[in-house]
Parts: sequence; C-alpha cells; structure tokens
Amino acid sequence: MKRTCSTGLGFILGLAAGTAVGVSIGMILSPNSGEENRRIINDRTSEYKSKMADLWNEYRQKAAELTNRMHKGEEEPAAETEEAPVEDAPVTEEAAEADAPADAE
Repeated sequence: MKRTCSTGLGFILGLAAGTAVGVSIGMILSPNSGEENRRIINDRTSEYKSKMADLWNEYRQKAAELTNRMHKGEEEPAAETEEAPVEDAPVTEEAAEADAPADAE
C-alpha cells in the first residue's frame, strides 16, 4: 500500500470547493434578488473584515507587550481568574475539622 505525506492541501481545496458550491446554491435558491444578495454579502464581508482587523491588532499588541516583558526579564502576569484565592475561600466546619491535628481533641 502506498503511503503519501499529506500537507492538508487537499482538505483546504475541498473546503474551498464545498464553500463555493454551497454559496452558489444558496444564492440561486434565495428569495432575495441578486442585487440584494450582493449587498448583504458585501455588508457582512465588510463587518467580518473589520472585526478580524480589530482582533489581529489586539493580539499583535498583546504579543508585542509580552515580547518586551520577556526581553526585559519581567515575569508574565498571572492569569486573571474569577475564582476567589484559596486563602480568601470560606472555610466550612467540616473542612476546619479535617485540617485540625488529630491530637487536638
């Protein structure tokens, strides 16, 4: 059996072809006029392009900040969590009893 090394190119081409066919069928079967469909597609494309540009700039800025910190030898800031720190967590009676030494009774 012949084994080939796949680079994923076939998958990407299949994905692009499937997308093109799906869009074509959707436009043909759409109740809107062609002009209306083109306007909707143009509006959504512009919207997504703007969102992607904003995300790209945000991540580039974060990457640049982290790179600068690394070059300066600073530690990476701790991840922000919504959980209360362990020392601030409420202690129940059962937990306090479990932590108490056995000879304390």
